[in-house]
Amino acid sequence: MATRNFKQIANLGRTRAGYENAIKVFESSFLSETIEDREESLNSACKIRGELLDTIGELSNKLENSVNPSQDNYKLLEFFQKCLSRIDKKIIPRLNRTTQDLKGTEARGI
Repeated sequence: MATRNFKQIANLGRTRAGYENAIKVFESSFLSETIEDREESLNSACKIRGELLDTIGELSNKLENSVNPSQDNYKLLEFFQKCLSRIDKKIIPRLNRTTQDLKGTEARGI
């Protein structure tokens, strides 16, 4: 399940090359087997999406109002934006699709 803290995952991606691995770790936290697990993962992804939006907004405001913004904060913002994009474009659609597929399979008694 998606229980990892964003900042813990972001620490994995402190370098440019590490961001892709950090995003993969983030994405892998949504893997599940049963319909109930998929639905829970979908709810968790939607909750995390909302938290990410809030975090991105707060960090953007902090950077906008800062006299000397930290390069680490810009990297963190970029990472959070990539996570949000991944949630919107891949994780949520895949969880929706696989949940519906599992429900259809279960309804047919396969």
